[in-house]
Amino acid sequence: MLNKDVAFSLAIGNLSSKSLAVINDYTPPGLYKDTTSEFNVEIQEITDNITWTIPSCKVIKLHLTKVKFVTNSDIYPNITDGVILTSDHRLLMSNDMKIACSEHCLVEITNTKFVLFWKWDFRGTIDANDSVASFSTTDPSDYNPSESLFSTASESDYNVSTDDNVGEIVHTLPFKVMGSCYNIGIQSVFEEAHKMMYNGETIKARIRPDPNNPYDAEAIAVEFDVGYGFVGVGFLSKELTKYVHPPLQASHIKDVIVDSVRFRTTWSMIGFYAKISITRIGSVWEPEVVRKSLTVR
Repeated sequence: MLNKDVAFSLAIGNLSSKSLAVINDYTPPGLYKDTTSEFNVEIQEITDNITWTIPSCKVIKLHLTKVKFVTNSDIYPNITDGVILTSDHRLLMSNDMKIACSEHCLVEITNTKFVLFWKWDFRGTIDANDSVASFSTTDPSDYNPSESLFSTASESDYNVSTDDNVGEIVHTLPFKVMGSCYNIGIQSVFEEAHKMMYNGETIKARIRPDPNNPYDAEAIAVEFDVGYGFVGVGFLSKELTKYVHPPLQASHIKDVIVDSVRFRTTWSMIGFYAKISITRIGSVWEPEVVRKSLTVR
């Protein structure tokens, strides 16, 4: 069996298919180096948003944000330009910009070499005052060309801020809507929501206790209004309801926003899935909620 380097060299025409002798020294544009060696990075500046088409697969485009970085590692000598997934931009803005990158590669975009930080974690530990801690970026399978994402969430969704009008802490985190993939009626609502968001329309959303739920008396229902009144579309994760009930009962839930509706083809159940953002006032979300939110896709 050929090892990865030999197979790659054969595929791009650098080796003879008969003798395996070196016949070329071609470096394909776009991808130069792939490594899973972890190294620490400090992001010093966030600049432009760009869209990059993967050279080896013209139908897949990544939405990226350019950054300037420094590192003590010698994995990428003399390179200070990097790119991250644009969806990770807001997470960096709410941290000290120091990350440990575990999956990365060197790419060429418009004749400039960039380090693509694909999977990374924030350095440091989480406590009750943290808005974000350890985070791994979206799995590459999320960028399936048959999937769509339409988001209405603002770039401050992951931030802890202060409401100038009331002088209180305001903290927003994403939550996955659970229990939706098995119900045809919910899938129809999500499909309508998907169309509305594509057209720039806003989807109304709310959460409420569901004490009559036959499976869980502590359940918190999620409801969408796509034009004909609020209807149930699922529930918050069971393990998080004990943290959401207190601010909900105290009227400290300020906003519930439909963050995204995606059609997933790479998950075990093909269908529409939704993510919402919930904003509370008065205090930050508990660390357990923060940890869970950082896995929401």
